Amino acid sequence: MAIFKCKICGGSLELGSAQSVAVCEYCGTRQTLPKLDNERRANHYDRANHFRRNNDFDKAMGIYETILDEDSTDAEAYWSIVLCRYGVEYVEDPVTHKRVPTVNRAQFTSIFDDEDYKSAIANADEHQREIYEAEATAINEIQKGFLAISQKEDPFDVFICYKETDASGRRTPDSVLATELYNELTREGFKVFFSRITLEDKLGIAYEPYIFAALHSAKIMVVLGTRPEYFNAVWVRNEWSRFLALIKSGEKKVLIPAYRYMDPYDLPEEFSHLQAQDMSKLGFMQDLIRGIKKIIGFDNQSNTVNKKTIATGFNAATEPLFKRASMALADGEFDIADAFYEQILNQEPENAEGYVGKLLVELRLKSKGELANSETSFADSNNFKKALQFASEKLKNELLHTLQTVHTRIDNKKKNEVYEKAKALLNNARDIPTCKSAKKLFLSVLDYLDAEQCVAACQEKIDALQEEWEQLRLEQRRKEEDRKIAIKKAKKRILIIGICVLIAALISAVAYVLISRIVVPNAQYNAALEMIEEKKFDDAIALLKEAKETTLLKQTIPKFDEAIEEAKLKQIVEKNVGYEASIRDFLEGGITVHIVYQCEGGILIGSDSNEILYTSEAMFSGLLTSERAGYHFVGWKCEIYQYQEAKKHFDFVFKATWINEEQAIK
Repeated sequence: MAIFKCKICGGSLELGSAQSVAVCEYCGTRQTLPKLDNERRANHYDRANHFRRNNDFDKAMGIYETILDEDSTDAEAYWSIVLCRYGVEYVEDPVTHKRVPTVNRAQFTSIFDDEDYKSAIANADEHQREIYEAEATAINEIQKGFLAISQKEDPFDVFICYKETDASGRRTPDSVLATELYNELTREGFKVFFSRITLEDKLGIAYEPYIFAALHSAKIMVVLGTRPEYFNAVWVRNEWSRFLALIKSGEKKVLIPAYRYMDPYDLPEEFSHLQAQDMSKLGFMQDLIRGIKKIIGFDNQSNTVNKKTIATGFNAATEPLFKRASMALADGEFDIADAFYEQILNQEPENAEGYVGKLLVELRLKSKGELANSETSFADSNNFKKALQFASEKLKNELLHTLQTVHTRIDNKKKNEVYEKAKALLNNARDIPTCKSAKKLFLSVLDYLDAEQCVAACQEKIDALQEEWEQLRLEQRRKEEDRKIAIKKAKKRILIIGICVLIAALISAVAYVLISRIVVPNAQYNAALEMIEEKKFDDAIALLKEAKETTLLKQTIPKFDEAIEEAKLKQIVEKNVGYEASIRDFLEGGITVHIVYQCEGGILIGSDSNEILYTSEAMFSGLLTSERAGYHFVGWKCEIYQYQEAKKHFDFVFKATWINEEQAIK
């Protein structure tokens, strides 16, 4: 018995080999089944249905088409392609709790005229055909309602496609950038579909008719994003893939990808043939708007609208005054322009365009088109309030929208200043307070660009600095404890020395002899060792011999002899000469000698091995030599030596010294 995932809810269905219809025990839906004659096809269906249930219709459609390439008589594969083409999603009816279809990809073509639907009906058995026809009827009714709504919608010039919220439900940086683009485009007079604003009065009803109408009417789609996953988000991909499909079908439309904070090579593969725009590039907005105007054939419509608005606001008496006022504004002669507007208002006290003109004079702007570029808000201006009071509905909306654009830009400018300040603090932060200050600033502009990610970066740096500070604190504490222990030990030594001094004062003449013949020689021995370290070999040898003759403890004499030999050896090594004579003396005295030659790139002459053990004087004829191409052999330098008294054995390591032949000639 085969296992198949319910195409509605994903629950597991146990199927018989000849079964073509089944009822899911989880969602209660009666549904058609595919041909599952092999495991590979079953896996294809599971993957494709998974994508379709998650509204990733394009990926699902590709897998269904692969199934049809192997078997062109599979009715379920044809029907599944129809579901993808119309973006059918099965949702639960809150009243009946049954799963009913809804359409996310409306089409002008009736589902009954769809070629894949016809193929599904042609290849289906009686039970499958009954279900296909019933569902097609329901989908067609939904389609009719959507098309009726969409036909009432005004056409759009530009469709802005973007991701509104992230996984946490917060606004994305894409949403902020899309808002800026919307404001700029509408200020230029374009009709723009921007879901955040266009659909805000459509809450509680299906969005698809309005999206469908906008996709078909818009001549340009701008797809913008700041992350690869945002471009490939299900509903973002749903919009731009449908727009591309319209382009491929022959419609004269243009899709413009725009990116920021990411590598352009991470854009969807479907955009590889398109010229993408970098939103961080200086002048991006101006270049984009100029390009959109060229594509649409839009010749400064904003000025046309302004002229029409003004034309409806003056009569034969005021028309020349308006023209003179506009000319004075254009020349920057604001006082003259203000005088003309005063004359207009003297004749028509309720002329809204006259107050708009006085507002331009107040703000020192040369045209109405520059109003949206105002560096300051004019919401409290009396001229602005008067203009709103007497304006037509169209002019009022235009003025309010312009004010909103100014507020948005001013707000973004402030946010950008805070953001840049926080960035500088974070980049140069070397302590926790600075990181906390940066974090506080980022939190104040959390919906701006990538401020949310920067907050996380601040916290990571704070955690790292706290850990570093804790390690430093523990190290300082350890050093303080070591210092206290050292002080205690020093006090103890002072106490012991004091006691010793007291005892010494009471020692008899016998004790004096013991000190002079035992303690003093030992002190001389220690002093001699220090002299050896200071390379005062002659003084050390003399002091050791004196100690040897003075001491009463005969068992210490070998110790003195060993130190004398070490001093002599170190004296030889320090002078870097006399190795051969010393080695002969050692061998003659019954001491074995082990020599390791380090040739440093050369070849040892006279021996196959770089290590030689000499046990008698007869074996030793002198130190060997070495050869190296391009170099002159200077001699051997003793790198390591060690005397083992117990074994009567010396170890030497000699390192070859070379100079370049050219240097040797010089």
